[in-house]
Amino acid sequence: MDEANTKAAVLRDFLDLLGWDIPANTQLEYSVKAFGKTYKVDYALVLEGAPVAFIEAKGVDTPLTDKHREQLAAYLKNEDVNWGVLTNGEEYEFYRRRVVDSKVNVNALADTKLQNLPERITVLRAFTKEAIQTGDSEKIATRINNLKQARSVLESEKDRLATEVTELLTDEISDAIATPAESQAKEMIDRRFRILTRR
Repeated sequence: MDEANTKAAVLRDFLDLLGWDIPANTQLEYSVKAFGKTYKVDYALVLEGAPVAFIEAKGVDTPLTDKHREQLAAYLKNEDVNWGVLTNGEEYEFYRRRVVDSKVNVNALADTKLQNLPERITVLRAFTKEAIQTGDSEKIATRINNLKQARSVLESEKDRLATEVTELLTDEISDAIATPAESQAKEMIDRRFRILTRR
């Protein structure tokens, strides 16, 4: 399926799911400046006449590449738009633009396959018309980033955390529980990691 058919077949349903009214809150082929030229972003999501999110669509048979990511990031930076989605109808990548200490950054919030979209409700909620309109998208994105950091810590520090839990239990109770305590502590950390990964 080519890019035009991807937009027509997949993105209309996706935008409807997020509460964006077509054509009232969308503009096809929105002109943006990037790399010293004028380009057309596939969809601009618009509130009160101004773009608040961009969606860049590629054909289903086109793998998403770093070049596509850089293209979307340039659009977001140059047009002062904070939210972006890059998709080929099978894969979805969600981006957030932020200004920190006068530096403009575009960071990936999440990525997922089409079949896993229902499991990514928190990310989807950040891109709804209502969340962007009310400012809740910022809170949701901050929570997503905090969860990503927590997952990273659990993954990289699992052994150390399990050892600390084991030492605490053996100090307070008995050395006899050291082996099962360490095993159960690792299992507990793994369960918490799996829960955080699904969000």
